Amino acid sequence: MLRKRFVIDTVNNKIKTSYQVEHSRHCSFGNF
Repeated sequence: MLRKRFVIDTVNNKIKTSYQVEHSRHCSFGNF
C-alpha cells in the first residue's frame, strides 16, 4: 500500500517537474 503511494507520488512529481520545465522553456522563448 505504502509502496503504491510512493509510486504515485513519484509519477506526480515527474509530471509536475516536466510541466514546470515546459513552462519555463516557453517563458525563455518570450525573453529572446
